[in-house]
Amino acid sequence: MNYIRNNVLFNFQLSSTNSKTGNIIQIFILPLQWIIEGRISNDDTAVCFDCKHGQSKEKSCYVRKGPSNLGLITKVKSLHKKLDDIPEFSTSTLEDVVNFCSGKMIRFGAYGEPVLLGEDMVYLLTKASKGWVGYTHQWMRPEYKWASAYFMASTETILMDNLAHKLGFRTFLVTDGRTIENSVLCPASKEAGQKTICAKCLLCSGTSGKGKKSINIKKH
Repeated sequence: MNYIRNNVLFNFQLSSTNSKTGNIIQIFILPLQWIIEGRISNDDTAVCFDCKHGQSKEKSCYVRKGPSNLGLITKVKSLHKKLDDIPEFSTSTLEDVVNFCSGKMIRFGAYGEPVLLGEDMVYLLTKASKGWVGYTHQWMRPEYKWASAYFMASTETILMDNLAHKLGFRTFLVTDGRTIENSVLCPASKEAGQKTICAKCLLCSGTSGKGKKSINIKKH
């Protein structure tokens, strides 16, 4: 399932072989220019904004490394071949996407910023879904305050983690392995013994999900 909106391509991948997340709808948010050219580039600001892990900054995004990056390259090439058949967003597209995700688990932002979906779309998808997980690096921007209900604030320091909490977000904090107060170790992580997978856990679903405490994971 694909659509184009504001020079961004939204790809809803029905199945996944990701062992940590489980078989869950993966939403890839990609610059339309990549699809037009049939290749990924270092210009990812259209979908990653000012994320510190983006290619315009530290180049540390895990999706742009190893097998994940190869998968992204393959996806972009495949979408390039289908570009003429991918619709621009419309009212009927919205209905189709909601029906596509209805009753299923969703991972918001397998690549790219899920806030680009927009509040109305995210509300409808979470309402129709069986459950979801989602993360945003744009939690400091007031125009995305709404995202706190659905997504975890991605944080890398205790200072930023505390700030995200003050702004009303639950957080997903990458740590050096220390114990974090009012936060639980990601149950799907190696450190926690891989007790479950994201599709079953669903703790990373913002303030309106089932989780109460925030989540942390050791940096790999």
